[in-house]
Amino acid sequence: MRKSESLSRYLFGKILFYSLLLSLLSSLVNGWISYQDSIQRSQEQVESVLSAYRATLSKSIWEVDYEAAKSHLRGLDHFPAVLSARVTSAGPLIEYTKHDADLQQKSPVLTYPLLSQDGQRDLGRLEIRLDQHALNFAVWRDTLRFTLIVAFELFLLAVLIFFLFRRHVSSPIQALSEHVQSMSEARLSEPAPMPTQHMRNELHQLAEGFTRLQSDLLAQFSARDASAKELEAHRDQLNQLLQQQEHQLDMVLHHMADGGAVLDGKGQIQFANPAWARMMNRQNPQNLIGSWPTQWLNSPRWSELIAQLSELDTLTGESILLNRIEAAPVPVEASISVLERDTQGAVQRVQIMVRDLTSRIESERVLIEAKESALQASLAKSAFLANMSHEIRTPLNAVLGFATLLADTSLDELQGQYIQSIRTSGTALLMLLNDLLDFSKIEAGQLQLEQIDYDLRRLLEDTQDIVCAQAQDKGLDLVCLVDASVPLNLVGDPSRLRQVLINLLNNALKFTPQGEIVTRARLVANDGQKIRIRVEVQDNGIGISAEAQRALFQPFHQADASTTRRFGGTGLGLSICRRLVEAMNGQIGVESELGHGATFWFEIEQTLGEQKTPVAAHAELAGKLVFVLSPSASNRQKLAEDLRLMKCEARCVASETELIDLLAAEQTAADLVMVDLPVAVEINLRLPATLHATPRYETTPLILAVTQGALGQGALAEQAGYAAYLSKPIHFDDLQKCLVQLLDQSKPAEQKTLLTRHRIAEIDAQSRHAVLLVEDNLMNQKVAALLLEKLGVRVDVANNGVEAVTAVQNHSYDLILMDCQMPVLDGYGATRQIRALPEQQGGMPIVALTANAFAEDKEQCFDAGMNDYMTKPIQIDTLKAMLAKWLPVMA
Repeated sequence: MRKSESLSRYLFGKILFYSLLLSLLSSLVNGWISYQDSIQRSQEQVESVLSAYRATLSKSIWEVDYEAAKSHLRGLDHFPAVLSARVTSAGPLIEYTKHDADLQQKSPVLTYPLLSQDGQRDLGRLEIRLDQHALNFAVWRDTLRFTLIVAFELFLLAVLIFFLFRRHVSSPIQALSEHVQSMSEARLSEPAPMPTQHMRNELHQLAEGFTRLQSDLLAQFSARDASAKELEAHRDQLNQLLQQQEHQLDMVLHHMADGGAVLDGKGQIQFANPAWARMMNRQNPQNLIGSWPTQWLNSPRWSELIAQLSELDTLTGESILLNRIEAAPVPVEASISVLERDTQGAVQRVQIMVRDLTSRIESERVLIEAKESALQASLAKSAFLANMSHEIRTPLNAVLGFATLLADTSLDELQGQYIQSIRTSGTALLMLLNDLLDFSKIEAGQLQLEQIDYDLRRLLEDTQDIVCAQAQDKGLDLVCLVDASVPLNLVGDPSRLRQVLINLLNNALKFTPQGEIVTRARLVANDGQKIRIRVEVQDNGIGISAEAQRALFQPFHQADASTTRRFGGTGLGLSICRRLVEAMNGQIGVESELGHGATFWFEIEQTLGEQKTPVAAHAELAGKLVFVLSPSASNRQKLAEDLRLMKCEARCVASETELIDLLAAEQTAADLVMVDLPVAVEINLRLPATLHATPRYETTPLILAVTQGALGQGALAEQAGYAAYLSKPIHFDDLQKCLVQLLDQSKPAEQKTLLTRHRIAEIDAQSRHAVLLVEDNLMNQKVAALLLEKLGVRVDVANNGVEAVTAVQNHSYDLILMDCQMPVLDGYGATRQIRALPEQQGGMPIVALTANAFAEDKEQCFDAGMNDYMTKPIQIDTLKAMLAKWLPVMA
């Protein structure tokens, strides 16, 4: 009970101290208030006394009865608050002093006037001093009495609180404390002591909480004991399982074919299995324990392996040589794993597993020899096939050449048929030989792809031009659709891409009896450097069954064996296409159903070239409205997309009736009308007159596009009122140039003639810069001429200085590229003669072409009258910069 009594006494002392402090503060406050109240009461008492005495004194002074006045003053003895009083008047001074009064104290003096009964006359003054000590004593007496009463009351309250707290709080807590201190695992079942009060409170909840806590602890201890027993049982089972696994591991290590060992960080063997011992030419693995790397490792050195393991935890597929006792080293494939590292990361233990490679190396050697033998046989076969293809092509080219020449001579109808049969059969044979040659190159591994710049749209259009004659003979339309998102300037092998396209187009032409063949190109992916494009060739021919599609791209396979006799072919074309597409990091496939045509597609990866504006800038075409009449949905789509790329607005209709309705309904008059003529349909000679008779369309030009032109058809079109006559497939550039010429308002109407492909080419050539190339070497002529044509200029070639002077006298040129070293007349002499000509001919710029690059050579060129200097070999960038310098329009 000592701790409980100490707590009670502590709380009792605290309550008593704060009770006394509170009573003192209350007494001070009460004293101050009582003091103020006493002063107020004294003043009020004096005021009431004076109000009674002043009238009496005033009457006594008025009647000159001074004795009565003194008698009245002595009556102030009944008022202890009055210390002294004095009356001053015309008569004697009348004073009063309290008995035993302390006249030295400081006290307030109250002065009151004495007036006559009528209040008109001042008789004197009454001065009264109050006894301050008496007032203070009364106040302190009352304050002390109040303080003692309050302190006694608080003391009694503290004692009562002490006994209540001790009985109802301290004692129950002490009992709980002693219960907790004596608690042990054996006494957890004893409940905590409950307080004696019948009414439930927090102490009851605390005791119940201790009891629940004991119950929970008892349950946990019981669960712990049960878990311990279970863990002990599991431990026995795990020990048994571990022993079994150790036994199994020992069995595996003992019987495994691969060698296994455990090494320390220095490479010393700590454990080895029997297979390792057998590889080392030992019977007992224990004899190898403690061996150093110099004893068991031939190559590489152990330090090299440890250096690799310092950065990696595992090395796999390492080829090493193991030393064998009294035998040659054995090659093995090793897998090395780090088992343990120290705190600094250094290797402490290593596990190594090795497999003998002797039999594998021998097998690989045999396979390599067999492969080389087969490869040599295949190469010999391919080389023979390639040589035979070349040998056959040489006389076949002569046969075709002479057949062509013979066809231009005077022959009767039967002879013409014979010659045509020879040419057709020879061409088919040449195509077969080309397929065989390409296949032999691919099989021999001699296929190489070029990486040159090319224009994708132009390649697709040019490829259609190659097969357009066959298409026209069968009455088929060729349509080329290039999506606007496809970059046109690419780097790759255009000749091989053209070969794939020609093969697919030829197949489509072969198996399509009527209708159209559509070539589409769209963008699949673009990462900024490489793009993936998809090209599709769609026909409406006989179609291909699902079974045939699975083997369609294999060598010597065709969709239907019967087609070999009906359509011809080796069955190599699609196989070659697959190899070429795969060489371009692509894939090829087909989508088809029997009787519903086929769509052959391929995707290839190409590098982006120098990107230029996809459409030449022709401001006069921007916003022009063009009406397109075409029964073919594919042609309408192609023409609409091409016109949109030219910044034109297109309105497409499918029939003449729809066109007439459109002319009437459209609020804005069309600037141009284009008519696409279907296969085997006569020209509508009435349409131009109908159009020009419509208001607002009196002078609107019409373009006629035909699939298969006939002799005299252009003249009929011009007489009917068509402004242009174009044969399909129409190239994008040709259509654009045609529109520019037709919409050129600067030419008088009477000077405008029917525009055809040939007429557009002539106009285009006239608009280009003319450059005279003076060069005596034939190969240099070809290279320079091709580069100049690629840069968009018109080129004339002179073989020496004399021809150059003659050409300048007869033609007008914008620039002369002059070789310096030439026979007959060199470049210096030719330049001097040209400068001697009249100003209009002799003033044109001349740029020297020479292989000499010394300063004196430049001076010699300038002294001869040349304007600039360019060294050989000619590079296209240098040539482009030179043309931009001297032909300002090209800059």
